[in-house]
Amino acid sequence: MKKLSSLGFKAAFVGPEQDPKILQDIERGTFTFVYLSPESALTTERWRNTLESEIYQESLIGVAVDEVHCVTEWGTSSNNKNRSAFRVWYSRLNEIKSLVDVPFIALTATATKKTKDKIFDLLELRNPNQIVESPNKRNVRYTVQKLDKSLPIVENFRCLVNELKSKGKGTTRSIIYCQTVKQCAHLFRMFELELGLSMYDGEVNPQNRLVQMMHSGSPESVKSHVLEQFADSGKCLRILIATIAYGMGVNCKGVQRVIHFGPSKSIDAYLQESGRCGRDGKQSDAILLYNGINAKAADAEMKKYLESSTCRRQSLLKYFGIRNLECPPGHLCCDICTNSCQCLGGFCDMDLYLPIGNTEEAQGRTVSHEQLLSLKTELNALRKTIVTDFPI
Repeated sequence: MKKLSSLGFKAAFVGPEQDPKILQDIERGTFTFVYLSPESALTTERWRNTLESEIYQESLIGVAVDEVHCVTEWGTSSNNKNRSAFRVWYSRLNEIKSLVDVPFIALTATATKKTKDKIFDLLELRNPNQIVESPNKRNVRYTVQKLDKSLPIVENFRCLVNELKSKGKGTTRSIIYCQTVKQCAHLFRMFELELGLSMYDGEVNPQNRLVQMMHSGSPESVKSHVLEQFADSGKCLRILIATIAYGMGVNCKGVQRVIHFGPSKSIDAYLQESGRCGRDGKQSDAILLYNGINAKAADAEMKKYLESSTCRRQSLLKYFGIRNLECPPGHLCCDICTNSCQCLGGFCDMDLYLPIGNTEEAQGRTVSHEQLLSLKTELNALRKTIVTDFPI
């Protein structure tokens, strides 16, 4: 909405914090773009009457449902029969058609064929025209890493703690997605205890934190601060620990690493969330950390992705109907493809996994590309000798 206003368009939103005068102007049809939640549009008599008013019946040209994957993700309880839907009115947006007779447009960055079919059914979209763009982001490489349950949580993120201590504001900007608010708070407190004064860029002030958390229960002041910080790649906030409360419609700049501490519930959600890194086109990493416990809430497709032994990118995108994909080479693609990477003459030394546990550097020395090739030649010669001397 702010973006539209900055471009000279008249735009406003309906909400309890909105100025009453602006709400009256919305009713009069003063604004070109009006943002409503499903609950406002369908459960509030004032706004149902507004949509049925003469000015809206004559002037409204269309209804756009943004982030339409939420229709299935939030509006239904299909993933858990024992729980009610999070926001049931998302799945009843089709009722708007009884109020206004205008075209619908449904928008999302990620939706598998199964999800699209559900959306079309719930919104009663019969044979809609589809404009599809590939969700493949070639500059994002994918890694899946199984955790050792015996290690303390802090050891899973020791490398990030060390990076913050040594680089401060120069730390790679990252988002760590947690599955619950409790997990989010626990992880934030862990960083706070480990970092001490290194938690801040300069003066000890919440506005100067290098690490922050955001979830549905965060104060509005914290949410506004996070959104402001992540809208500018030069700001001090480097690591955001969040639930999916940080997500849709946000302007996140300079994020080059998204870490999932436990898998998303679905492939749709995972591609949506991991896609928040690399928006500037720079090489970025989507790293999924999991164990048997935190993978329980994932659906069957997501669990299958965790166990896949083939290219991660191909495994993800096949659910979107994309096959025979030309992937980035070797370690620029995923952890699986790194195993067969041919850079450095087949001696690729890239490790896409987060260093976990004891991250102290092992003793060793740097060798040149020529030395690696020489070693490979010598090892091949030794292998031939062994095979010759000891035939099977």
